Amino acid sequence: MQEKLTAFTKSKDFSNVPLLKIQAHLFASILTRIRKGRLTQRCDDVDALSAYAPYMDVVCTDAFMAGQLRCMTKEYGIMLFHAKNRSLHELKAFLENYLCSTSPIRRPSITAFVLPPKKMRDGSFKFSIALVARYEPWHERVWETLCF
Repeated sequence: MQEKLTAFTKSKDFSNVPLLKIQAHLFASILTRIRKGRLTQRCDDVDALSAYAPYMDVVCTDAFMAGQLRCMTKEYGIMLFHAKNRSLHELKAFLENYLCSTSPIRRPSITAFVLPPKKMRDGSFKFSIALVARYEPWHERVWETLCF
């Protein structure tokens, strides 16, 4: 069994596992660009983006991480946005177009992953639910159930 596992880790299939491929790319990019002492702040971002990005339609992160992930968007079919003004306007236009052009029964077909800044992560769940509740009133009842 151990020989099979070792052989698999040396195979092309293993090197093409999205999580490992993205993680290796992001760590290599970050290590060549980041100032000393800031890598530990980025490890959580790398883990989250590596795990979720390949399975999302839309990924929102900070400008630095978006820059590192940009070359992989075509391979995984990701719409990538970041927290700079132009990108936020592009995200708003994308979502407005999507909501206006997609029938309500098809709207759950899009998935989005937002990686908020570390200092804002505690409130991000509440913000996400509030954002969805604005468009779908039944989420308000779900939110009340979860919080009260």
